Amino acid sequence: MRQKPSRAQLRKALVEVERKYVSLLAQYAGTSEEKAWQAVAEATSILKTGTLPAAGATEELVIYFDGASRGNPGEAGAGAVLYDGSGRCLGEISRYLGKMTNNMAEYRSLIVALEQAHSRGARRLRAYTDSELLTRQMEGIYRVKSTGLRPLFAEAQALARRFDEFAIHHISREENKRADALANRAIDEASKEAR
Repeated sequence: MRQKPSRAQLRKALVEVERKYVSLLAQYAGTSEEKAWQAVAEATSILKTGTLPAAGATEELVIYFDGASRGNPGEAGAGAVLYDGSGRCLGEISRYLGKMTNNMAEYRSLIVALEQAHSRGARRLRAYTDSELLTRQMEGIYRVKSTGLRPLFAEAQALARRFDEFAIHHISREENKRADALANRAIDEASKEAR
């Protein structure tokens, strides 16, 4: 009798299937794998959000975001704070993400924040994070070597391109305390529910 695969085995298999799919897509479309990842991520993003930018929206938003993982990989959460261009807080996000690495949680928190900003009709977005790796990868300074991060990077890039202006900035952990607290709160609340 075959054993049921673990979540880790399923996740690993999914990453491999995605990698092969993108490789085949690039081969048959005559494009690079990076462009194929971007096309897949953009389509996924539109399907997930189901929203288009609001007509005539010119709003500028500022987001502070953070991902947390206890165990790396371990239980993970996303946190984000959204502000309008004048600094008024518009809302907070605290979302449990399941088990993943810290870097994956960082990307997931960015994706969640980008989706929220897009659904609010923002055209200009400034994003702040204490993850230097994510910042430098999004800026194109560092390559994304991890196969587990590539689909998340492509999805974040696709979402960022939906804004007229997008800028991401690296800040200190001290400056990102609220987003970190929201990410950790999501993990804490999920842990309480599991008991």
